[in-house]
Amino acid sequence: MKTKLSILFFLFSFSVFAVPNIITYQGQLYTNNFPLTATQEFSFAMITNGATAWQSGSTVTTVVENGMFSVNLGDTNIMNPLPAAIFDSTEDVYLRVSVGNVGGALTVLSPDKKITSAGYVFDSGRLAGLLPAAYMRTFENVIIVGRGGREGGADTNTLAAGIAVAGALANPVTPYTVLLLPGTYAGYVTTISSVNIVGLARDACIITGKFTVTDDVMLQNLTFRNSDNEEGLIVQTNSLYLDNVKIHGGLYGLDVEKDATDVTVHNVDISGRTNSAVRDACGIIIDGMRVDSRAAFTINTTNEINYNNILCKNEPGLSGKINVSANGTIRAFVASKKLEINRCGNLEIKNIDIDCSVQSEALSIATVDNKLEISDGLLKGYNTDAVIISNATDDINKKIIFNDVRMETDGDYSVLRILTAPYVIVKDCELSTDLTGFGSDIFCETGQFVYVQTSWLRGGVNCITLKAPDTQLFVYDSTLLNGTTFPTAAAIQGYISGATTGAPPRIADCRFETDTNPSQNTGAPGWNAFGANGAVGFQEDSNGNIVAPASGTPVSP
Repeated sequence: MKTKLSILFFLFSFSVFAVPNIITYQGQLYTNNFPLTATQEFSFAMITNGATAWQSGSTVTTVVENGMFSVNLGDTNIMNPLPAAIFDSTEDVYLRVSVGNVGGALTVLSPDKKITSAGYVFDSGRLAGLLPAAYMRTFENVIIVGRGGREGGADTNTLAAGIAVAGALANPVTPYTVLLLPGTYAGYVTTISSVNIVGLARDACIITGKFTVTDDVMLQNLTFRNSDNEEGLIVQTNSLYLDNVKIHGGLYGLDVEKDATDVTVHNVDISGRTNSAVRDACGIIIDGMRVDSRAAFTINTTNEINYNNILCKNEPGLSGKINVSANGTIRAFVASKKLEINRCGNLEIKNIDIDCSVQSEALSIATVDNKLEISDGLLKGYNTDAVIISNATDDINKKIIFNDVRMETDGDYSVLRILTAPYVIVKDCELSTDLTGFGSDIFCETGQFVYVQTSWLRGGVNCITLKAPDTQLFVYDSTLLNGTTFPTAAAIQGYISGATTGAPPRIADCRFETDTNPSQNTGAPGWNAFGANGAVGFQEDSNGNIVAPASGTPVSP
């Protein structure tokens, strides 16, 4: 007997609690190349790694008509049930079919048929081999709060009452959970120690008014909404875990006061109507935060901060303010408004993306007590300078570092304007302004050291402009392209008001690209250094002067 078989699998969702453990198997039987029409007996088995993992049991009698037949494997009315565990194994599973006349010997059909992925839908009830209980979080001590109270199947109908009942039963050894059913609940509530609050669904479990956390608790799957001129959520505790929470405050969204020491924020949507979304006075831990507010955050702490994956959609205003010696790391920060660093200690900002949508610089930096490093990202100003530094200190150990950052602006503005700063490093960066405008890539009012390495600069008038006679400039392995709007435009220009000399830069292995002929002395105060298209960068001679390698002619002074 020759067979031509096809296997089809169907999934029916009869309930949310279980998937029926039945596979529909359909096939075709041929004898002497003609489709068979007869009543036949079948036996089925599933083979894993050469061994029998399941057998149908007694034979199954079914009608074959014009070669077609259909059997439900695992149907307990006619055969043994199919165990879900049969698909736990990583080994392939094959179906073995035996068939023959009623009461006669059965013939094993060859080859065995491999069961493909559809059969493994069974395992959806076990979650990759584990029962749902292995994934589910269970609460042993629960007070249920729901509208309608006991009549609605809950213990109480108000959040305050639920917290009070749980608080009378809870202790550090036996914490309680207040489980909030869908509904809106009045705020102006204060937490109680060892009582966590969990909502059944975040957007459906809404707490209105001010909510104050004074104890070490967890808040999960909730929405806090305060339309008054007050905070949405006030934290006055040593430890708090926020997970999958939405917060809207009339003043601030989340206000973490200075007494808090260990606050973790995970997957939070947050906004503040009049001030910033987050006011952090303790150094909270953020992993996943979406901000829709005037300002993303105000940081007033000397503790470590660790902010990760922050998306700001704030309109209009600032994306953030950092004050009072903040230390730590900000990662994956995306915003359309300025980040304002009024003061920081040892701070690193990685994966930054600030593309201003209104007239504003992307970043302003004031006091740096130790080191500030900005790496891997974009800083784009709109109709003004892109980055402004006013770090008024004379300590060269307090560095500001830009590493692998694209900085750009438009119009007649500069990309990086250094008002005061002892040490600025630009490494592996790209700085760009309008070639037809009057801006510079780096415009240094004053400063002790400016260091540029392996970077690409495109300036409107000058790539680099130095206004102070004491600024030491180092430019290595970089390309400088400047426009020709001014007759005295230069790739690098030292222009000192009231003086005719300035400290010459140290330049090595650079490429200068401009449409102006090579020239050193242009008549303008100070000195200028630029070369023709394709000219190799200038170098120092033995006396410390900058010379053009082709001619050896010193550049003034």
